[in-house]
Amino acid sequence: MDFSVSIKKAKEMIKESVACYRQRDEKGNFLFPVKEQMPLELVGPPGVGKTEIVEQTANELGIGFVSVSLAHHVRQTALGLPEIVEIPFEGGKCKATRYTMSEILAPVYQACEAGQREGILLVDEFNTASDSLMPAMLGFLQFKALGAHKLPEGWILVLCGNPRRYNRHAREFTAAIRDRIRRIVIEPDLEVFLEYGMEQGMHPDIVAFLKMHPDCFYRCENQGDRDVIVTPRDWSNLSRTLAAYEKQGFAVTRELAVQFVKDEHIAVEFINHYRTYSRLIDSGDIECILAGEGIDKLARKYSLADFDVKWAVQGILMRNIVDHSGCLKAGELSLSGRGEAVEAVNRQIGFALEFMEAAYGKGVLLEVTLNYLSRNNACWRVLALCRNPAYVRLSGELLLLGEKQI
Repeated sequence: MDFSVSIKKAKEMIKESVACYRQRDEKGNFLFPVKEQMPLELVGPPGVGKTEIVEQTANELGIGFVSVSLAHHVRQTALGLPEIVEIPFEGGKCKATRYTMSEILAPVYQACEAGQREGILLVDEFNTASDSLMPAMLGFLQFKALGAHKLPEGWILVLCGNPRRYNRHAREFTAAIRDRIRRIVIEPDLEVFLEYGMEQGMHPDIVAFLKMHPDCFYRCENQGDRDVIVTPRDWSNLSRTLAAYEKQGFAVTRELAVQFVKDEHIAVEFINHYRTYSRLIDSGDIECILAGEGIDKLARKYSLADFDVKWAVQGILMRNIVDHSGCLKAGELSLSGRGEAVEAVNRQIGFALEFMEAAYGKGVLLEVTLNYLSRNNACWRVLALCRNPAYVRLSGELLLLGEKQI
């Protein structure tokens, strides 16, 4: 039986393993010889972020990253193509067969030539390899070599694949292969996804929608004559598209949403949620709150609203603050460069928190707001610089500062 972990925990395990495999003794030799560096296999449904966390790990460790898909390769391209060459033999010459560089390893050698002496080679769709390719893969897992060429020392092998229920071409590994890999099973985790999304500035409408409808976060199933696919990747892509559409002034429609969220029911639910946001924006109430105008009156108004409207107000406030924080220049986010633009964002945060406390009290909506502000990098820089009194007070009262304290 496989034990599953979140994408966040999987990333920690990858980082720890790569760090161990890169360790050297006083003579410069690897503490783990190449053949003892068991590759990690990340197994999980499509769209959960397997490839992304491996690339993030490489970037954070300052090492190279190369990704190839085994689904694109056959035995000849994996091992190298044969070519006829002349070699010296008993004072003369004879013809022999030599193999070209493996197309799987070639990008790694190119990375080494560019100065990346250590890194991660990610082999995606590993469990879709053809029957003719699997014997070569068995040797690759143990000896890190394909044909006449080896994976350069300092490069770590990581594998990715989808379980068979998500990919009919996937295979069950033999005992010999399973004995040579370290298997990490990943399951979608909404809490981890939202934590990452808030750090990266994910569209607040999506954050609010998924908090209200956690069952809409992930779907990957066949329903009769159609496939239903809703993944974290889809929500991330929709987030970027919403921001671009809003900047251009384009209409956000159901037809747009279903291009990303491939379940019409969920797409319609999200669009209805999004339209509630649009009506609130058109009302002008959000602008008043952020300007500190009529906060008591608006707090009384929205304290009586339906919960989805309350969520929408919270999401729009966060969207505006995140957008304004993200527009600040690096020079403005320092004690010497701190100016009116930073102070304006700081005032907006204070007014938003004043409204939230007055309208909703110290409940879940205020907790979500404080967490969003602390986890979004752009907002946090403003908070750390200005020591917003409302944020400091409320965070202390609700014990939400956690690791980020100002």
